[in-house]
Amino acid sequence: MAQHVEAWEVFLVTTPFVFDEVAFSTGDLLAYVRRENGNDVSMATQFRHLQRLP
Repeated sequence: MAQHVEAWEVFLVTTPFVFDEVAFSTGDLLAYVRRENGNDVSMATQFRHLQRLP
């Protein structure tokens, strides 16, 4: 799609923590979509928590 825009920021968890009853472990990835069609102010609108498979 020629006019599609989607930019993600991805962070690697280096210190385990719990936020809102969700446990994040070392090595997990935390991703935020910062820019997409209709969002030109770089406000996070989607979040993804990616975990390694055992």
